[in-house]
Amino acid sequence: MQPAGRKNMKRVLMLVVIPILVSTLLRLALIFSYGNQLGFESDDSRYVRSARILEEEGRFVYYNPDEPTVYITPVYPMFLAAIFKIFGSGIIGLQSARVIQALLAGAGTYILFLTAKRLFNPAVGILSVFLASFYPPNISTPGYLLTETLFVVLFLWGIYYSFIFADNCSLKKAARWGLLWGLTILCRPTAALIPVIFFLWLLWVRRICLKNVLRYGITASIGFVLVMSPWWTRNYILFKEFIPLTQSSGNPLLQGTYVNYEKDVVSLTSPQKTERQLDKEEVALAVSRIRKGFSENPKRYLLWYTLGKTIRLWIYPFYWRVLAGVSINAVFAIHFFYILGFVGLLLAMARNFTMNFYTVMIIIYFNILFCIFYSFSRYAYPLMYLVTMYLAFLLYWTGTRGMRLIMEKRKSTKSP
Repeated sequence: MQPAGRKNMKRVLMLVVIPILVSTLLRLALIFSYGNQLGFESDDSRYVRSARILEEEGRFVYYNPDEPTVYITPVYPMFLAAIFKIFGSGIIGLQSARVIQALLAGAGTYILFLTAKRLFNPAVGILSVFLASFYPPNISTPGYLLTETLFVVLFLWGIYYSFIFADNCSLKKAARWGLLWGLTILCRPTAALIPVIFFLWLLWVRRICLKNVLRYGITASIGFVLVMSPWWTRNYILFKEFIPLTQSSGNPLLQGTYVNYEKDVVSLTSPQKTERQLDKEEVALAVSRIRKGFSENPKRYLLWYTLGKTIRLWIYPFYWRVLAGVSINAVFAIHFFYILGFVGLLLAMARNFTMNFYTVMIIIYFNILFCIFYSFSRYAYPLMYLVTMYLAFLLYWTGTRGMRLIMEKRKSTKSP
């Protein structure tokens, strides 16, 4: 007979694997049913073109195919280019990329299980897997050739590895952590300040002494620099200046100045302007509009740059196209239920501030960042995995507390 512990481990594994497999099959069904209809002819088409040119000509471009870009970071186009190298850049290559993303989404859900298990317990981990597997945007998004799926995997992996590192610090783990977060930032530069949150957590909350935090920070920085240095070198050679991440903040900054997005953004696009010139002009116009808005209508702008954009970030699901007959209204109702994860977040912080500080601060960091720039459902999508984990904790806490009250009531009625 097998030991009870091994049986339990197999049972837990099955409860994790089955929903991941089912949701992966649902993703694949959508991918093979819709094919290239899973597109927006927006950022996705530009990523595909960028990857094709990178694979065929070795040049990295984005908006203008004749102009080298620093508008985006290179990891996602490199990911697509590697797939195109093997499968071609036609329909087979595009579908192969979608299939690989469907598998990566399953891997991301498993990483969420490991994180929830470490933060709480296996039951919360299993609930997190079930909720994440059948949240409709998690089924549809891997079909889109956008950064979301790859970023989610790197993002969740980085968070999980942060807990492994924090529980048993070493210089080797610090170097690996730096490498991982370098890749994450080169996928989406909005993750740039997460290392600051992490080392603050180690120093202030986990009470690791300043000397050791500095040692680990320097070691992690070496790993980070190793990942980033090819990007920095390329940018310096082409543009004769140090560009650490991108030069693309102007457009989201400018879009964010329009209260409730009630007007279209003024277009500064011109064939004579390079991406970098356009970015500088958009930053200047955005700063001018922000100064004018806060000067002329401070209450309205303050409300927009705090509560208004926060609501925009979280209230809508990243589900922009009806697929398999699942209406946007139905997904909105499901999404509203998942947002209850914020109640679980508050409860988790109250019960164990030390363990939950890091993940909660990451959510707050992104919320603040998107309130400065442009705020909408697509940007909240990766964070919904963490919110889902806290919803699982809320459901687990409510269920166990309810069962305890029922058992106590039964005992009291039986006693003389």
